[in-house]
Amino acid sequence: MRQIVLDTNVLVAALRSSRGASHQLLRLVGSRTAGFRINLSVPLVLEYEMAPSRDPEIETGIVEPVLDYLCKTGRVLAAAAERKSLDMSTPMSGDEPVDLPNRSRRKSSA
Repeated sequence: MRQIVLDTNVLVAALRSSRGASHQLLRLVGSRTAGFRINLSVPLVLEYEMAPSRDPEIETGIVEPVLDYLCKTGRVLAAAAERKSLDMSTPMSGDEPVDLPNRSRRKSSA
């Protein structure tokens, strides 16, 4: 299965419109038939969280459930930010999946 990283611009475009290719790609995340698995890092998830808030065309209520789903279905890599190569077929030292805190709990404590 291929490993991909979803660019923040793709996520923002997917959240802005349900008619484009970005939205179609986002709908495939987590699907057994997609042929890929999304890779995440903690900094990337934080970027995913911040970018839509700067776009007035994105409904605020839609962002949290999408990010929760991405964190639930994606593979979060501890050292993904240090990767120098885009070749995801060879794991690097330290590329171990990590658990993100439950985003829902974090939000409710704020």
